[in-house]
Amino acid sequence: MRYEHSAAQGDQGVTFVKLLIERQLGWIFRYISGPDVGIDGLVEQVKDGEVTARWISTQIKSGSSYFSESGRDGVVFRDSREHLDYYLQHDCAVVVILHHPETDEAIWQWVDQRTVVETQKGWKLLVPHDQRLGASTAGAWSRRLRGRRRPPLLADLQPVTTVSDGSLATIHDVLESAEHSLLVSAPHLSVEMLALLEFVASRLDVRVLTSEASLAAPILRMARPERLALRIVEQLHAKMFVVDNEAACLTSANFTNRGAASSAREVITIVRAPDVVEGARQGFEEAWMNGRPASYFDLT
Repeated sequence: MRYEHSAAQGDQGVTFVKLLIERQLGWIFRYISGPDVGIDGLVEQVKDGEVTARWISTQIKSGSSYFSESGRDGVVFRDSREHLDYYLQHDCAVVVILHHPETDEAIWQWVDQRTVVETQKGWKLLVPHDQRLGASTAGAWSRRLRGRRRPPLLADLQPVTTVSDGSLATIHDVLESAEHSLLVSAPHLSVEMLALLEFVASRLDVRVLTSEASLAAPILRMARPERLALRIVEQLHAKMFVVDNEAACLTSANFTNRGAASSAREVITIVRAPDVVEGARQGFEEAWMNGRPASYFDLT
């Protein structure tokens, strides 16, 4: 199976932006998996060490070609009308981030009625050179979030965000709450997590996606394909569960004790909004179809 350079460059750009946001802003970046509708990740504001449940949606473009229309004031970014309609109706503020892979320059601009200029083929906006993604960006983004009124959610559909206490206890609670089915996307697995998944699989339908990197870990040799449906995906970023097709658990932590304990800022968000859960399920199913079954030879 071919892995195109453009796809690799896009993945690298998203990863670079994720690290920049988490290290420079101290905010939380979560990948969006599934069908490509123009949003690469959600960024949650962190204020005084607390998550705020205020989000910014990001469209990230990486490549020197995106800087081809560069002038004195900034870079012209162009896109399709279909994406613009989606961005302007989005519940979250949307920001375009351009990343230059040769210089690692990352600049950004809001997508809204003030910045967008419609064209015959779609739309364009100017991404200023001086709006570099970095520590100072937190102030500008925070001011934008203060000005946005969030649509109310029904109490039982509101996301619940918890901060890791240095263990996998919260993740265990989510897994054990499943009654019918469990979909797991986990780039990295621990012995404890693997054992728990096999135990849960004894009473309900469990499917697990993991990465090629996990195959090098000795712990996966304990997996028993006859008990646990496991598939391998070459490039897997999403860390999530879908429980009974009713709740999605999104996390920035690896599903290992070391991963959960590595930072007090790792968070776990449980979402029950039907459209979010369905999007997570569809993303999993697409990755499942593209993954390859883990054979006995992979795991020995």
